[in-house]
Amino acid sequence: MERIHELEVSLEILKAIHYKELNVDSSMSIIRKGMEIVDKYPSLTGEERKRLLINVLTRVAKGSDGVFGTDDDVLPEATVKQICVLLEGNLVENVIDIIVDASKGHFDINKAEVVVQQSCALVKIITGCFKNKSIQPSVVVMKNQ
Repeated sequence: MERIHELEVSLEILKAIHYKELNVDSSMSIIRKGMEIVDKYPSLTGEERKRLLINVLTRVAKGSDGVFGTDDDVLPEATVKQICVLLEGNLVENVIDIIVDASKGHFDINKAEVVVQQSCALVKIITGCFKNKSIQPSVVVMKNQ
């Protein structure tokens, strides 16, 4: 059933990209859209939804050949690089947790502060790497796969 959910969510994100309903230059826009879609599965626990979203983002970012940075990628290279950095640093997971907590009224300012600090550090890294073109998308190894 998990594989079916991954395919359904991937398809919805890809349709949103195809119909220009989603800003492909914004990794956070893609994450937000993914969260809206996985929220349609009330039978899944919060942890299962989070894992589903991370798996789908990885799948979409890699394109149909399953490799980052190739010609078949649906997302621009810069967005793929951002998603790689976000996934490798577990920042996506932290952002999802904060958004879910905030939506439930359980906003933890200390947790948000840590994510903001991580985000700022990643922005500095990404900006420096784009200037030097030193980032090469790598294969993201996900837990529980």
